[in-house]
Amino acid sequence: MCNPKKHFVLLGGALLFAALVACSAPRNNPLDANNPDRKLSGIEGKVLSLSLPHRPIAGAEVEFPSGQRLTFSDTHGRFSLANVHRYNGWLHVAKPGFHADSLYLQWDHAPQWHGELYLNAVPRVDSLIFYSSLINRYPSIQILELFVKVRLSDADKDIDSVLFESPTLHFSSILIYDTMDRFYEREHIPMSRLNVQSAEEIIGHRFRIMVKDTYGHCDTVQTTEIRRIIRDEVQLKSPAGHDTVSTTPTLYWEPITPGYSFTYTVEVRTDEADPQLVWQKTGLPSGTSSVRVDVPLPESPNNNYIWAVWVIDSFGNRARSKFKSFQVQ
Repeated sequence: MCNPKKHFVLLGGALLFAALVACSAPRNNPLDANNPDRKLSGIEGKVLSLSLPHRPIAGAEVEFPSGQRLTFSDTHGRFSLANVHRYNGWLHVAKPGFHADSLYLQWDHAPQWHGELYLNAVPRVDSLIFYSSLINRYPSIQILELFVKVRLSDADKDIDSVLFESPTLHFSSILIYDTMDRFYEREHIPMSRLNVQSAEEIIGHRFRIMVKDTYGHCDTVQTTEIRRIIRDEVQLKSPAGHDTVSTTPTLYWEPITPGYSFTYTVEVRTDEADPQLVWQKTGLPSGTSSVRVDVPLPESPNNNYIWAVWVIDSFGNRARSKFKSFQVQ
């Protein structure tokens, strides 16, 4: 009759012997992490924002080496690549809205690689104002200028400079940051800077906003163009020729019908070497032909004023009439 207890002892001894043999056996399995000659390894890490506090970046593309092993970071920024051939090479990381980056992995004798990668955000355009401005002066002079203002968001706050340029016009200018309204801007860009003989030559040329950061990245963040040069000039009717009027006069002009959507802006300035704006009314419908100054004009040394009417289209392009003068009493 068999002894069950004896069989159990014998079986247990066999298992213990097998385990001891396995522990002392050579580590020849290429997938065994403890194999000293192992040629495969693993890569694990996180993709985070460069800006503080570091935020996980989901959906970042991770490759090692380029074009061979590919994965994506999860919602926590984590990623992993298993069974990677362990030879030195570049780990590439990319995500739309961020500058691509890479890290050179040098394995030496490390069985695994763990680390964090930080991506620098590409600046984003929040708003862009770009328009042409045509000024009419006596007797028949027209002066064209361009105005550009751009507001940017940059999570890493590392903007070094902002460039406004048109390669086809061979034009380039640095935009100046206005700390009050937080725009990068350049006003009064004359036609002579744009290397054209007539205003209409500007239409169709592309302008681009380029941002350079402190790390040397240079990105085109937006392109734009001038859609129209407004040649239509409003003819002012009255007051004119130093007419004497009240301090709240009604201003009359001849309306125009150019065939595109626009509004009028009317302004009154002091009649002096450096005319100062004292009253303005914006957004008047295209069918308007008069407007009353609804606030008494302030007293000036000679009580002389000038006024003009702007035509402003839906793109912001504009043209100003010649000034007419009047005096108040």
